[in-house]
Amino acid sequence: MIRKSAIFDILLILCISFFSAQANESCSDNDQYVENLMLTDESMCQKPKEYNEEEVTSVKDKKRDFYVSINGGRIYYDNSETFVNGIKAIGERCITLVKNPIVKNMVACEIESIQQFNGKIDFQWLSSVSLGYYAGENGRVDFEAMHSKANIKDGNSTPIFDKSANIFAFLLNFYYNPNIQGAQFAPYISLGIGPAVFKLRRINGSHQNSMPLNIPWFAYQIKLGVDYSITQEVTTFLGYRYFSIPIPIADDISTHNVEVGLTFNF
Repeated sequence: MIRKSAIFDILLILCISFFSAQANESCSDNDQYVENLMLTDESMCQKPKEYNEEEVTSVKDKKRDFYVSINGGRIYYDNSETFVNGIKAIGERCITLVKNPIVKNMVACEIESIQQFNGKIDFQWLSSVSLGYYAGENGRVDFEAMHSKANIKDGNSTPIFDKSANIFAFLLNFYYNPNIQGAQFAPYISLGIGPAVFKLRRINGSHQNSMPLNIPWFAYQIKLGVDYSITQEVTTFLGYRYFSIPIPIADDISTHNVEVGLTFNF
């Protein structure tokens, strides 16, 4: 009987120990679960990550490297009258420089007909297209192909020149274009230089026998105006352009233009 009682006590102690261990393990699991919930709540209640404002601004305001620009403008003033007088002066100078009598007679005949021109050249419109590169924060460089058209009003009974003339120029432009933080407007100023050709046709008795006169030289220009950013990729601008072809011993071809255009950044 005593033995049965002892065995029963031992089994009772083992059962109590087993259930006690299970209870402790369950409590430990519950404590871990509660701790995990608390950590989750803390992470959810934390403030959202603060982004580096400078990084966001730099990405937002990042400029594209290249651009294409197209523009057109009206010529409001030119010195065509003085230019015509200058061309006549060049003709007289050429006659004095030519020594060969045969060539001199040929040149003299051509120049004499030009000197009989009694009219004016009326410059009308100017247009151009440019491919450029942003150089640094406030600078850019572009290559521009420009075309300007002029009407020739000939007062002679027999016209000397065809009714229209053209100027083609290929210019390398250097811009100072300061970037104003937070503003859509930005001023610009530029200086350009490059080769140019003044193309017109002299009429030999009839329009069918006209002869092209291509006068190659170089040109320079000054531009200033204001850019307006429509989007990061597209900009419009309004500006003024002074264009000139300096001619030795004569008056320059020069025009004053107001122009508008679009710039596409990529």
